[in-house]
Amino acid sequence: MATLNIRPRFALSGHAGNHLELTADTGCRIELFVLADDIIRVLVLPEGELRGPRTWAIAPGMEDTAVDGRERRDMSGFSDTHYTVVNAAQRLVVETACIRLTVEHDGGFCSWEVLKDGTWHRVLSDRRTQAYNFGWWDSRVYHYVERQRGEMYIGLGERAGSLDRANQSYEMRNIDAMGYSARTTDPLYKHIPFYVTWQPETATGWPVLRHARRLPF
Repeated sequence: MATLNIRPRFALSGHAGNHLELTADTGCRIELFVLADDIIRVLVLPEGELRGPRTWAIAPGMEDTAVDGRERRDMSGFSDTHYTVVNAAQRLVVETACIRLTVEHDGGFCSWEVLKDGTWHRVLSDRRTQAYNFGWWDSRVYHYVERQRGEMYIGLGERAGSLDRANQSYEMRNIDAMGYSARTTDPLYKHIPFYVTWQPETATGWPVLRHARRLPF
């Protein structure tokens, strides 16, 4: 069992088509889905299995998902994407024409880079201490990333307050918020767990879709 002092150690255990799987001896699993040149999905499973097998958030090429949802590992609707994989002793690197994702075997820490003007730029990195909840606290989903000075976060659907979500925390659920404050009330009628991070210094932005009950920035 993983502890705060003993992190899970991952190793590549499966690779078929555009799906890769890393497994730790503690039973944790990380799955990678290369969906497009600019989309790599990371699925972290602390218990090794999905808790909710279906999703209503993904509908590639469709107006909406089916009433009964979509199987969460279903890759239909996405085209085959060329990518390379380098599985070294310390890390796994997946690279497309636009994105480079690095997964550290020790702890499963992830970092993302985007290719801009012929140069790779680091745009997102997991926090180096307990980025994910591998059974350390409770059964809830956690994901902690490092913030860069000056970053802006825009999105999350209908929200009160500033357009830039930095230095705020938002609850990912919908309520009937009659008579709400346009500055402070949260949550509101319609949330969308999608946002864009913008780095003004490098004029670089990238979208993030995250599934969590609360998103602090």
